[in-house]
Amino acid sequence: MYYTRRNVAYAMWFLIALVAAYCGLRLALAYGQADRVLEIAALAIAYSLVSLVANASKIFD
Repeated sequence: MYYTRRNVAYAMWFLIALVAAYCGLRLALAYGQADRVLEIAALAIAYSLVSLVANASKIFD
């Protein structure tokens, strides 16, 4: 049971990171920062992937 709750917690953390990235991109577009959207998207994707890789052994055990 502990592993199931922990896995759900890590999956939720990953989803929160993706939602935050999406919201950041939408805000950047809304406030006229279209030239920085690619940079923000790259940083958001990199953060999400690093988070997933760092926790992969804990999520998929």
